[in-house]
Amino acid sequence: MDRKRRPIVIGLDAYGLTPEGLPRLGEVPVEVEARIRNSPDVYPGQARFRKLLAWSPEERRAAVRRWRIRHHDKLCVALSSYAYTVLRFNGDPVGVRVWLPAKDVRRVFTGDEIEHVKILRIKGMRRKRVAAVKVPNWFAVKARFAKQIEGETKGMQTYEDRIVLVLARSSEEAEHKAMREFRQYEAPSLTTIGHFYRWGFEAILDIYDLYENAINPDGTEVYSEIKTRRMKPAYKWNGHESTGKTQGRGRTLA
Repeated sequence: MDRKRRPIVIGLDAYGLTPEGLPRLGEVPVEVEARIRNSPDVYPGQARFRKLLAWSPEERRAAVRRWRIRHHDKLCVALSSYAYTVLRFNGDPVGVRVWLPAKDVRRVFTGDEIEHVKILRIKGMRRKRVAAVKVPNWFAVKARFAKQIEGETKGMQTYEDRIVLVLARSSEEAEHKAMREFRQYEAPSLTTIGHFYRWGFEAILDIYDLYENAINPDGTEVYSEIKTRRMKPAYKWNGHESTGKTQGRGRTLA
């Protein structure tokens, strides 16, 4: 006997409900947002990626659109008894927003085309205020220091951009913790000819939330800075030239 797939229902915690408890509300109207699964062409594996390289961008775009329409049509069949609003992305249908009885939520959304169902509102019920206990995350704090030599007022000055990692619950706490380390870094040193010098703190340049509370020894991004530059032929990338390998490894782009 075939068993229907149970949908992933999110947003119930805000009302103190469980997936099993939702149907017990019976005819109480619930507003939900149902999203269809993403096309495998959007984030392809290596084998699919190589296949898609033989297609033009227009063909790839059309394939994603066909996927969305096909799965959305299946979803709409299940909702034929309800009035719903179609959700779109880039002109494609990607889901629906609909009011329906609480008892029908898990019964209606059972197809494999469903990614998840999000509870938006439950008539007559208010969201519970839950005190958020924020788990500390790692933050990368980037700051600039200048090499200050006793009595020096002209010539070229060396400066350093440093990034330190701190475990904190907010960017404000991360800044506060990092400043303690930065002040220690400013401690003066005596040169071999008797002058003092120090790395003087100038400014915090950025605070980057890793959104991680553990450092993976196999690789964790600790800082990212996105910029723009003028395109050059040397920067060009064609999918046919690579199947996921890091471009530019072993060379410096001017």
